[in-house]
Amino acid sequence: MALDLVKNRKVRKLILWDIQIELLEEFADELRKSFRNIDIITMHVNLAKPEEIYANAEIVKSKHGDVEVLINNAGIVTGSYFMDSLDERNELTMRVNCFAHMYMIKAFAPAMIEKNKGSICGIVSVASYISSPGLADYSASKFACRGFLEGLNGELKQMGKSGVKITCVCPSHINTELFKGFDQMGNVTIEPEYVAYETLNAIENGKELVILPSYLSPLPISKGAWEFLGNLGFPNLDGSNPLKQWDGKVADKVFNKMGSKL
Repeated sequence: MALDLVKNRKVRKLILWDIQIELLEEFADELRKSFRNIDIITMHVNLAKPEEIYANAEIVKSKHGDVEVLINNAGIVTGSYFMDSLDERNELTMRVNCFAHMYMIKAFAPAMIEKNKGSICGIVSVASYISSPGLADYSASKFACRGFLEGLNGELKQMGKSGVKITCVCPSHINTELFKGFDQMGNVTIEPEYVAYETLNAIENGKELVILPSYLSPLPISKGAWEFLGNLGFPNLDGSNPLKQWDGKVADKVFNKMGSKL
């Protein structure tokens, strides 16, 4: 996403937050070498903690001014059956995948609302429409986030602030380290570069909902059929866990940085 922003969009300043600050700094340094005319700022923030979000938002606003485009892209997954999962990780999943969107918007949206101008984008998931075994808490967080963004969009319109655009992006499985080993019958895997390109186009064009890949767009209408198939055991007809071969090392690392004790 950041690469597309600095390479193909008219971005003057880019502020990146992540809990994995070492990886973020490495990535940012590569960007700085190639795009010397763009101001790239990195910050270490634990999005599971609202106090860190609000404190760092104040630093951003005092040093760099109002944020014009806010993209909430963080995500985490426990990768286990709900009854085998830890309460702590269930809560962290909800905090990062849903509550962080709320706190970020509360922190940065007031200036947009005052000006009636700005863009807010949430990267959600196709899992906000259809859940799967091993993804119960993950899907719950995504269902909640999509519902929040839809409701907020309506509130802004009622307030007469239609100049503040809300974009909800629901991609299918993205080929990243976080979901390495994910294997679900009927699954559609897409590349991060494709998601970034389509997301930024959607923001620029003021689209409210984007489902990726685009041929899955009828998904909200056909959800009943998907639920019927789900009751039959689809997408994994043998009843297996699509995350059985999942490599949870990246998720464990992030959970630990957020304060998980395991």
